Amino acid sequence: MSERDALTEVLDAVSQRGHGQTFLAPFFRGVVDLVLAAGWRPPTRKIETADELDVLQPAQALLDANMDGRNDLAAVIRDDRGRVYTRDMDNLADELDKGRPAGWWETGTDRDDRDSHTMAYPVTVLLNPTEESDNA
Repeated sequence: MSERDALTEVLDAVSQRGHGQTFLAPFFRGVVDLVLAAGWRPPTRKIETADELDVLQPAQALLDANMDGRNDLAAVIRDDRGRVYTRDMDNLADELDKGRPAGWWETGTDRDDRDSHTMAYPVTVLLNPTEESDNA
């Protein structure tokens, strides 16, 4: 769901509260456009479990879209300890072949990849290029 759709849905629900109709909906849609143009973004997304993190940017979806190897398409997260990770784009086929969870590289280090089961939760999604392109 795009940022515009999410904000419109919230405002439509407010306009219906107690009225049973959406007589304010056209007004709110105009407000949504103005708010988005001013730079509003929804609150950051928190991920609480390894399963949720595994579906954030799955290897198969990246391979299907021929995105492997392009670091500008990697999702970025921050763990509960403040460490920032980017989606490891180098081992996508290996993840699929071996049934491994998504690999995450701690930025600014030469450490090996971590996977979703070794993260400190919750993690905050700082960037998901797929969602960003959906909202454009």
